[in-house]
Amino acid sequence: MADDAVKELDEEIINILSIADVGVTPILGHSYHLYKRKDGTYFISLVGPGEWNREKQPNAYEEFVISLELVGDNKWWSV
Repeated sequence: MADDAVKELDEEIINILSIADVGVTPILGHSYHLYKRKDGTYFISLVGPGEWNREKQPNAYEEFVISLELVGDNKWWSV
C-alpha cells in the first residue's frame, strides 16, 4: 500500500478501537471496517460497507465509521 494512502487515526477513533468488538484475529496489512451498532457499541469486520446485504440484514449495523488497516502491534491507520 502506498504511504500516502494511509494516515494516522485521531484520538476519538483510537479510543473507539480500544472498546470495539473484534470477531477476527487481525492480520498485518489487511483491511478491516469499523461499524457502530444501534445500541451504541462498536465492532470491527472484514465485511466492507458495500458488501452487506442490507435487505437481508437491515440491522447489521447502524453506521459505518471508517476503514482501517493494521500496520503494527495494536497500531491502526485509516485507508
